[in-house]
Amino acid sequence: MQSSALLLLCGLFAITRACETAIDCSLNGVCSGRSCACDVPWTGSECGVLRRLPAQPGGAYGFAPNVSSWGASILPADDNSSSSSNRTDDDEHFKYHMYVAEMQAGSGLIGWGTNSACVHAVSNDLRAPFARRDVVLGAECHGPVVIRDPSDGAWLLFHQGSGPAGVNVNGSTSSSSSSSSSSFMSHAPSPDGPWAEAAAARPGPCGMPTAAFHPNGTLFMVCENGAFLVSAPSRRGPYADGAALPRGSLNGGWEDPTLWFDRRRNFHILYHVYSLDPYAAGNASVASGHLFSEDGLAWHRSGVQPFDGTVEFADGSSRTFATRERPQLLFADAARTTPSALTSGVSSQPVGSMCDACKQGACSQCKVSPGRDWTYTILQPLATES
Repeated sequence: MQSSALLLLCGLFAITRACETAIDCSLNGVCSGRSCACDVPWTGSECGVLRRLPAQPGGAYGFAPNVSSWGASILPADDNSSSSSNRTDDDEHFKYHMYVAEMQAGSGLIGWGTNSACVHAVSNDLRAPFARRDVVLGAECHGPVVIRDPSDGAWLLFHQGSGPAGVNVNGSTSSSSSSSSSSFMSHAPSPDGPWAEAAAARPGPCGMPTAAFHPNGTLFMVCENGAFLVSAPSRRGPYADGAALPRGSLNGGWEDPTLWFDRRRNFHILYHVYSLDPYAAGNASVASGHLFSEDGLAWHRSGVQPFDGTVEFADGSSRTFATRERPQLLFADAARTTPSALTSGVSSQPVGSMCDACKQGACSQCKVSPGRDWTYTILQPLATES
């Protein structure tokens, strides 16, 4: 009896001591009464899982027509976006602007290092596919991330590659280029441009960049595919040396970062997590990871993944994608503290033993396997209420 009572007491103690501080709640909520009270749209005992809603069938970009695309950064328009000097009175004022990596000349994702362009697309409804509007920066430009500069409202597009007259992602120089380094950011007064390359020196290599402004006005960038955090007092620099980030090993490698700050000024980075294990190893649904910090110095790694490779659709169907990468978030508020939707690049290859025929026998590598490398971009809404 004493032993049973002790086990019961220990069990109750474990339940009531589920958290001690907000760190135990992934900084996505508060520790209240020794349990986590999660912010929208987070859920789970650690507030580590995004509450995802059904997505519209098809995709947000590249599904129809079936041009290969990879991830997307989406911002809402504002009242001034239609008054740019390069627009006419006949131009439509669109509600949402997407910046997406689109493969050129009929290439699939296998050609992402030389055939990717940063394309601008528009829509008035997040439930509808976005329509291609123009090219911001031609090949080579990949991994676009767009944010607004709070100091003047400028549109900032972070990317890798320097366009037709710059350096390709794979390091080769375009024939028309005399540049010896890749740019990392372009800026414009409106979503339609005109776009100009940043005057500031880039902070060393910055592959697959992401960026966000801290509430105090400091610009933070995550560079080298999620490996380093760098900062600058403004987009004009100067950029401080990068500090290494403790990316995890949650069944695979961490890459494709997305940085944001919550309403308590905490740092968050969402990653794609990939696995090179064969399908038989059971790792096909590995998709994401989460780092968080109160000060940008001491980082913590979530023990659960925010989302997996399975997407539920509004027509009642669902699909587990061979890979779901380059996650980026839309936000419900202008301060970009509350995620409201998730975009990602997906491989059309379904999960299954057919992955054995892909590169390295891994589902995650079907996206760069000849004949299987068509990819597109999806948007999945997140819960807006608790």
